[in-house]
Amino acid sequence: MKHVLHSVASGIVEEAVAYECDGIVFEDLDGIRDRLQYADWHSKWAFRKLKQCVEYKTEERDVFVNTVNPKNTSKRCNNCGSVRDANRHHDEFECQRCGNQNHADYNAAKNIAEVYLLRGHQPSRRRSISQYALKSDSRSKTPS
Repeated sequence: MKHVLHSVASGIVEEAVAYECDGIVFEDLDGIRDRLQYADWHSKWAFRKLKQCVEYKTEERDVFVNTVNPKNTSKRCNNCGSVRDANRHHDEFECQRCGNQNHADYNAAKNIAEVYLLRGHQPSRRRSISQYALKSDSRSKTPS
């Protein structure tokens, strides 16, 4: 498991460096096991350890690591802002209000980026607050 976490962390950091990202932002999942005691999926994930591995690997790469509150990141439509439980169904996201469809984790990642940027953090490389890279897909979101 330790090798897998280090491998995943290395991939995340290398991708951030390759796309010249200023930072990597995670959901703050501290205490998730206490909040979701009966969810069996979270026992399989080492959230804190992955974040620690990424932090360690970014120390000399001029890339920051930070977290945001995870509230509604997986239920909020990144297109129209509608928050509904029915928007997310397993790996699929379909907004019940505007019809926006995407992979659920991709939609959530866009929300995480926006929560972080709208919190008042401006990237140091003078990018627009609406630009962010998500995984291997470096799409930029244009405000509507």
